Amino acid sequence: MAGEGKARKAKASPKEAPISNGLLTLYLTMYNAAQWMSWAYLAYLLLVKYIDEVQNGTYECEKYMREVYSVVGSFAGSLTLLGFLETIHALARFVKTSPMPTLFQTLGRFAVLNITVASVSEAQAWVSTGSFLLCFVVIENIRYPYYTVAQVLSLCNKKPPYILTWLRYTAWIPIYPTGIVTEWLTYYFSLPYLNNLELKLDIMPSISLPFYYVVVGLLVFYPIGGFVNLSHMGKQRKKALSPKQKFE
Repeated sequence: MAGEGKARKAKASPKEAPISNGLLTLYLTMYNAAQWMSWAYLAYLLLVKYIDEVQNGTYECEKYMREVYSVVGSFAGSLTLLGFLETIHALARFVKTSPMPTLFQTLGRFAVLNITVASVSEAQAWVSTGSFLLCFVVIENIRYPYYTVAQVLSLCNKKPPYILTWLRYTAWIPIYPTGIVTEWLTYYFSLPYLNNLELKLDIMPSISLPFYYVVVGLLVFYPIGGFVNLSHMGKQRKKALSPKQKFE
């Protein structure tokens, strides 16, 4: 995902610029730190639930995933909804990133988690659902610490530690493809249930579209969107890990 990197310099007078940049950096630091703490808490809930069931000898994959979703599903959905702010940040040029990859990824997450899985109770116990949730948790507990540290250090014109930068721009290599595939599988397996539910998406006050057809479109689009997103991340990795790359 495109991230919340260093704030762009505001176009203001010399006296106003430091204050403007300082406030923007403070806001982005608080946003990234809040996301970091939230996803860390979600990871804690997942880990505690897993350890508790293993120790009690009651662990079963389907049972575990259904119970985990009931504990963290709404929380993860709220964090996904909050993630739309990152598209606004990019559009407002608060950060140096393209808004489209961020928007597409957030929309995909929202559609699969907040609409599809929330509407299809059976999907809450699928391995594919558990897999993409775990992908979300792992990658966000890498992304947001990196962006928080980067924002703080930007005040001193310093770079984040190389190991943190390397982890941020390397961990996605196995995690993003896994997330894309498991989201796609969740969409695919949910089609019969969505068809029976007759769930509709209101496009305009007088126009609605069956969500079933939206998902069919997503199934076609996902391989293309996934390729674009992975290509974007590949370019970001090459740039971020280049010895000549200056801190952004």
